[in-house]
Amino acid sequence: MTGWGSAAAPAAVAAAVLLVPGLLVGRAAGLKGLLWAAAAPALSVGVVALSAVAAAVAGQRWGLLPVAVGTALAVVGALPVGVLSGSLAGARRARSSGRRAPGPVGLLGALGLGPRDLAVGLAAAGGLMAGGVLAGHRLLAALWAPTAVSQSFDAVFHLNAVRWVLDTGDGSSLHLGRLTSPGADTSFYPAGWHDVVSLAAGATGAGVDVASNATAAVVALVVWPLGAVGLVRVVVGRRPVAVAAAGALTAAFTSLPVSPLEWGVLYPTLLTTSLLPGVLALLVAAADRVRGLRRRAGAVLVAAGALPGLALAQPSGGFALAAVALPLGVSLLVATVRGWWRSGVRLPAVVLPVVAALLAVTAWRYATTMPSVLSAASTPWAPMVSPAAAVKQAVLFEHLSRTELVRPALWVTAALVLAGLLVVLGRRRLRWVAGSHLLVSTLFVLAWGVGAPWSRVYTGFWFNDAYRIAPLTVITGLVLASAAVALVPPAVRRAWRQLHRSLAGQPARPAQPVLAAHATAPATGPVTGRRSALRAGVPAPRAQPDQQGRRGQRGERGRRRAPTEVRAASTRRWVTASAGGAAIAVVVVLAGARGPGYAATYRALWENSVAAAPGTLDAQGHELSDVLDSDERALLDRLDAEVPAGVEVAGNPWNGSGFVYALTGHPTPFPHMVSKFEAAPDRAVVAERLSAAATDPTVCPAVRELHLGYVLDFGTGYLWGGDDEKAGRDRRYPGLEGLATAEGFRLVDSEGRARLYEITACGA
Repeated sequence: MTGWGSAAAPAAVAAAVLLVPGLLVGRAAGLKGLLWAAAAPALSVGVVALSAVAAAVAGQRWGLLPVAVGTALAVVGALPVGVLSGSLAGARRARSSGRRAPGPVGLLGALGLGPRDLAVGLAAAGGLMAGGVLAGHRLLAALWAPTAVSQSFDAVFHLNAVRWVLDTGDGSSLHLGRLTSPGADTSFYPAGWHDVVSLAAGATGAGVDVASNATAAVVALVVWPLGAVGLVRVVVGRRPVAVAAAGALTAAFTSLPVSPLEWGVLYPTLLTTSLLPGVLALLVAAADRVRGLRRRAGAVLVAAGALPGLALAQPSGGFALAAVALPLGVSLLVATVRGWWRSGVRLPAVVLPVVAALLAVTAWRYATTMPSVLSAASTPWAPMVSPAAAVKQAVLFEHLSRTELVRPALWVTAALVLAGLLVVLGRRRLRWVAGSHLLVSTLFVLAWGVGAPWSRVYTGFWFNDAYRIAPLTVITGLVLASAAVALVPPAVRRAWRQLHRSLAGQPARPAQPVLAAHATAPATGPVTGRRSALRAGVPAPRAQPDQQGRRGQRGERGRRRAPTEVRAASTRRWVTASAGGAAIAVVVVLAGARGPGYAATYRALWENSVAAAPGTLDAQGHELSDVLDSDERALLDRLDAEVPAGVEVAGNPWNGSGFVYALTGHPTPFPHMVSKFEAAPDRAVVAERLSAAATDPTVCPAVRELHLGYVLDFGTGYLWGGDDEKAGRDRRYPGLEGLATAEGFRLVDSEGRARLYEITACGA
């Protein structure tokens, strides 16, 4: 077993590929702060995946050079967006201002940020580091080793697909499906994940298995937390306690990132779901009516530019974004119509909702009739629990618990989410978060506890698979929990003070105009007291003369500002109080992120990763390895010394033989369980009649055409056990059985029950 140090280099490359292009493009488009960091991965994946398509069209081999060219072109295309939003011009004004302070504050000024932004950034970094240490320890232990392969159906395809990209130099999403459909001119499969992993493997020389695990760790421990913290920053506001709690809370949930790694394995779903918070944050920024129109338009354009990243990671990410953002859109529509109606603009107030409804119905009809969606919706997943049990799991965050795997409730996390629901329901501009959480939780219940034909209309976008839907509840749940951590204590403190005054017979303290304005202002971004007052219709307080008879200093554009020393003292107090609150929030969250629910979930992931020797059983008496056990892996690790380069090796992919291509580089005619034979008759001959090579005259021509020289026999320990007519674990590959007694095959190597045979019946 190799230590995790061997994954450091591919992890560093994967992190650079997932962050650097998006950071450059996002900055050119005018993004800054945590929103900039949150959106960067989605922009990066879009640049990478589109660059791969363009490289294939141009006949260029896939690698870091096309990514560099694609990034440069994307930066040039993003510059007009930055000019439109006014962010770049603002940064230039800050750099040219004589008020710029030296050191880090000066750098912040160059980026259009201030000391309070620094406090928020430091709080976010502290939360991310604390949550990352806990989540990283759990995740790396559960993944077992960087060379471990997921014992699951999809792992065979995903690892072989990365090898195919490396061998062919073609990372285009328009061509990746050729792996299982040879001979097809165009065979779409979203290649965002495979493009990133192939870059990590190709640049470092790491194995496909190591590069895949390293990239999964980067997505789970870097991409997802960055997006979560950025989303909380935009939704809850410039509150260090909220962003610190968000970073720590990424270790307090289990459905994301564990479920996609445990089931499937759903690498593309893990990626697209981890990108989702950053894109959603852009939409929240675009819906923030406190922001200027130009900044909102810029956020819309950047969000549009991030959509290819979602779609080419896994198209279901686009549908997930639509579901999560639907309540936000409805909230914005209602607020807009209400404002127009109250302002006397009646006709647009009537026409807008009608047009929006027509567009929504048209989009729904189009989406539900797409061939890919119809195919996904036909996936027949039966309900695993009763609807009542599914609701209980959704509330207590014990998602995906079933008879053979009981996942205890995450009590502290669930309590924070419920408290967050109560908090946001009392704030009109945050109610959409509650709507989003209830919507995705309902989708989970439909997939996990109903599974009826009518419910598949709504869950079919995710293959009716609750493992793909459950992570969405973590995104909304984390926002609610962060809001609870940040907003409940001040509310309790205010209520306590009011109660104390009432008991003491003191009159209630009248609210200050600016404070009242702050209370009614949306918490979706940094809002000044003056702007809040204007939005609320409350006049901002006028500056009072100081002891020398002078009024507060005037700032740019004639606005009155408090004296510099007053502002500095206020900022210092705010930063000090926020730092203490953020530290307490992180400690409380991490202290609650304990319990049997975490142990059960990460144990399931470990069992999905470990390659045990034959006969090693779990507590229920099942062999831990479902696909590739340790003996089979040992034989594959020796294959290069026994099989000449370029020679194909056949094997039944249902028993782990399909990993031969990914782990050794030797091609195989059956790279996945669902490989198609219709356009490849030679493969069909081998699958059906290879054992009769010495007597059947049709076999050897097919063997020579495929450059097939060897065959693996890993026995009848098939994934999911047994056989059935639909899966065809045995029936589809009868020609690969009975090789020990068949004429024309020589035993070359063995390890336990695993065997490697040379095909001698067809000559050299």
